[in-house]
Amino acid sequence: VLIACENAVDVNESKLEQYKAEAHFLRAYYVHLLWKFYGAVPYFEEPLTTEPYMTKQIGPNEVYKEIMEDIDAAIANNENSFLMKTTGADLGRVSRAAALMLKARVVLYQKDQSRYAEITNDMATIIKSGAYQLFDDFDDMWRDANEFCVESIFETNQLPEGKTWSSGWNGYGTNYPAYVSPNELNDPSGEFIGGWGFGPVRQATYDIY
Repeated sequence: VLIACENAVDVNESKLEQYKAEAHFLRAYYVHLLWKFYGAVPYFEEPLTTEPYMTKQIGPNEVYKEIMEDIDAAIANNENSFLMKTTGADLGRVSRAAALMLKARVVLYQKDQSRYAEITNDMATIIKSGAYQLFDDFDDMWRDANEFCVESIFETNQLPEGKTWSSGWNGYGTNYPAYVSPNELNDPSGEFIGGWGFGPVRQATYDIY
């Protein structure tokens, strides 16, 4: 996408800035998931065009550096192109607030104290923007009617066709709820259904909460 933006013709400059910011964010987001799982990961920024189509693996600290460069590049885009909050037809697209939140998550995971003050200011910026607030009812927040509610900073669109909460394979975007929900859960209200129980909580963890 970034390469395509550089070569684009007859495209509104503001839209190009938006696309580049989104691309930087998404690369940072997906690389940060790999980084959290594996630490060192193969990393490249241009298509691999020659056999054996492999690239060098870089260490965790280098991966962190690349992630932060992408996040900073996204945030550096004009605020009129990369908005604090998306609305209307742009719901589900990346916002400036999502980039700031990802930045905070990555910095804290890395324990990079040199940027703690920076991300503290970023969080204050989101709060002071007035674009987000806590939803009144935590349970209701997860209902279809409250998709993209005032508490939602980064949320993906899900189409209902062929989807069901009763299947781990045909769920709404992720199998995770089916994996970790309690096995043979019996909820008289019918609000919740059981899963496969792959993520039991230790008693010590339960006691903490």
